[in-house]
Amino acid sequence: VRAAWEASANVLSRADAAWSRGLPVTSALRTVVDLARTTAPEIGSRIIGDAVRTQLVGFEHIEEAIATLRRKHGIGQAREALRRCDPRLESVLEHELLELARRAGLNPQPQFTVTENGRFVARVDLAAPGLKLALEADGYATHARRPGFERDRERRSRRQAGGGTVLALTAAQIRDRPEWVVEVI
Repeated sequence: VRAAWEASANVLSRADAAWSRGLPVTSALRTVVDLARTTAPEIGSRIIGDAVRTQLVGFEHIEEAIATLRRKHGIGQAREALRRCDPRLESVLEHELLELARRAGLNPQPQFTVTENGRFVARVDLAAPGLKLALEADGYATHARRPGFERDRERRSRRQAGGGTVLALTAAQIRDRPEWVVEVI
């Protein structure tokens, strides 16, 4: 196995090849880029986003790796996945909501800080400031317990009192009823 791996490692750079528990593997960076090359861009962007969010790899390293592999099959898909990815997103659910908002014709800003008269009001998952629209991706694990629930209601009330609209969308709505979410947005 080692001889075969070392022969194939000539195809990969030394930085892309490694051993783990006696088995040949590719580096985390190369694995992320290869997955982005071989999946649909909306899936690849989630993979990239998760890898960056969990600090498995750096966003700039992914950019460099994609540039280095410019002649590889599927690299255009990886570029598109990287273009769709926003490292400011804090969860896969936020990324899924961003994709749906884009399908609805918006290009919202992630992790947007809402202020009123120079004072902090709230930070929202996604915002279309010109429309005074905030989109919140409410996953049950984060928002079901009392502190998260209370914080969310306070933030929503402040935002709405300032003349904005808040659409709080659940994980089930985003994942099970995406067409409905696009229609609501």
